[in-house]
Amino acid sequence: MKNIFYLGLLSISVVLFSCKDSGAKKTTSTGYEYDVHLAGDGKSPKPGEFVFFEMQIKKHDGTVLQDMKNVDNKPVIQIPFEKVPVQRPNPIIDLLSDVTEGDSIHLYIPRDSIPNPPAEIEGETGVVYDIVVIEVVTEDEFKARQEDQQKRMEEEKERLKGLGEEKGIFVADILNRYKSGQLDEILIKHESGLEYVIHNSGGGKKAEQGQNITAHYYGVFKNTGEMFDNSYRAGRPFSFPLGKRSVIQGWDIGFAEIRPGTDATFFVPSDLAYGQSGRGSIGPGEDLVFYVEFLSAK
Repeated sequence: MKNIFYLGLLSISVVLFSCKDSGAKKTTSTGYEYDVHLAGDGKSPKPGEFVFFEMQIKKHDGTVLQDMKNVDNKPVIQIPFEKVPVQRPNPIIDLLSDVTEGDSIHLYIPRDSIPNPPAEIEGETGVVYDIVVIEVVTEDEFKARQEDQQKRMEEEKERLKGLGEEKGIFVADILNRYKSGQLDEILIKHESGLEYVIHNSGGGKKAEQGQNITAHYYGVFKNTGEMFDNSYRAGRPFSFPLGKRSVIQGWDIGFAEIRPGTDATFFVPSDLAYGQSGRGSIGPGEDLVFYVEFLSAK
């Protein structure tokens, strides 16, 4: 359901409001309720400036449906230079055009106002957009940040490319030791058939089902040792929700067994990978090996 609600914001017909009075629940001119539960005292945006914000979309009982708080890349919107009438205005742009840094706002959206409401809100009267205004910057400041971010991304990509080459040598050695029985004393065998070795143990709490896992990986065929994929060459780690079948079963099992901060190698039998169907360059019945760096669980 990733981004399903956030993308839906573009098609919700809502006219928003001035957000300067804290506390009392109000009603917009079109009948939508809102409240400002914390009024900020920072800068207000001008047309053309950019607003960074955080947002959670929740059920009325507080259950989080989508979380864009405490993320590295915060959502950002540019305030239009002029408002052009549209059939379905973007309520987030309307809201952020009339806020102050530090404002924390609840906007209540009835279910029948959400185009193609997802199954997660079946039976709900609506959802709550919990929005916090983080920062307002000029267009020049935004462009400078983008350029600096791009430079750092390129530098990180080169660093990871070199690191990936080192991991390839490491994985080849681990696989050879596995095949020769040298890892038998430290090899952990899960009842599912997954086997793994922990190289460095992390000190964090084990991940819970549904948490977003972020990790680097280097994958090779168990039979030949040939690399078929790795995140280092992509220049960024890979993320997925644990236990939601968005990755192979061997990963859902393996990452549930280790802690954030752990470096490990998973030996994944084909029935916990892509089975007899295969996928892309991975043929039917291929057993796989993954070196993983478990970076975080959020």
